[in-house]
Amino acid sequence: PITGASGKSHADASGTAKSGAEANSKSGAEGTAKSGASGNSKSGASGTADLWPEDRLVADIDSAMTRAADFLVKAQGKAGGWHSEMYGSFRDGWALTPLVLSALLFVPPSPEVEAAYTKGSDFVASMVKADGTVVPEALAYPTYAVAGGILVLSVPANRRHIKARDQRVEALLSKQLTEQHGWTPDDVSYGGFGYWPADLTKPPKGTKGPDLLSSNLSATLFALGALRMAELPPKHPALKKIAIFIERCQNLAPDGTVKDPRFDDGGFHFTPANDVQNKADRAGTDKKGRPRYRSYGSMTADGLRALRQLGYAMDHPRVVAAKNWLLPRYSPERAPGDYPEIRELQRRSVYHYWLWTSAHAMQALGQSQIESAIGKIHWPFWHAKAILRRQKDDGTWRND
Repeated sequence: PITGASGKSHADASGTAKSGAEANSKSGAEGTAKSGASGNSKSGASGTADLWPEDRLVADIDSAMTRAADFLVKAQGKAGGWHSEMYGSFRDGWALTPLVLSALLFVPPSPEVEAAYTKGSDFVASMVKADGTVVPEALAYPTYAVAGGILVLSVPANRRHIKARDQRVEALLSKQLTEQHGWTPDDVSYGGFGYWPADLTKPPKGTKGPDLLSSNLSATLFALGALRMAELPPKHPALKKIAIFIERCQNLAPDGTVKDPRFDDGGFHFTPANDVQNKADRAGTDKKGRPRYRSYGSMTADGLRALRQLGYAMDHPRVVAAKNWLLPRYSPERAPGDYPEIRELQRRSVYHYWLWTSAHAMQALGQSQIESAIGKIHWPFWHAKAILRRQKDDGTWRND
């Protein structure tokens, strides 16, 4: 069954190995008894005095999620998918629908939500034919479409589609920039996943391909979550190659230490492959002539989550460095990072992504009380208040 704020927790949209696939009431991706961001019947949105300082907050959360669900259910297409009327990459529904379904899992249950979820899951499963081929072959947002489908079909309620889920794993692995497409460990994009919707062959030596023909941290985290949800073995070669790319996105020396204090602050950036996609822009050039990029909040949260999903221990130097960058800068009101003035619009554009990924990063750290940019706080409370305050009258959230 689908359960919402008062029910049991379930699969994380990022696919943590501990929770999503098992979907039990003790762990789950959206809350543990320690943090209560969405949690189970003893914590989180069900509320306890130590986790939610204001009794009214629980009712406000349920009300907000119900209004959001009403909007989403009404926007569902006749075939079961969700299709953007504004963004071309989300018009076919294959990448957008899994995101909507992941959201609907968290809302208070109702017959309308149950029906929409079932119909939407069947739509997602229909992307794979009986012979395992993905339809259509030309996807606008291939990594998110395939990985998102794996996340959705890994939920226990969708066990009827487990064969379609498993067929997607090979399809997703085929999107990884590795030797299969001519990429080598010396290439900065090696091991990751990106947005390019066409041929993934590495451009000939001495030529520059499109900026989107590269790996990025956001897409790679999404793919990693899906692969873990599909129970890919921890020692699978694909995960080891993902780790190579993830480490390249962290502002540390290759050995995980601080070698150049001008740049090595332990935070993460979007990609080492180009300037365009790094929303906080380039920080400078190091002594070896390599471009270095500013760390920023949404990517540092993504990076920390990726490290933990890859099995890096809490006391691993890379995890500690990411944590030490993230916690002192945490704010529910503003995405952190040293954005230059010309990129301030980019900061605003990632605000809701920041709220989403930072909540998951805090869960990965297992902390509910943190020393932040606004003092010592219980972050789930402040996070929830910031989100609730920004909901529109029609139940949606939108960038300003």
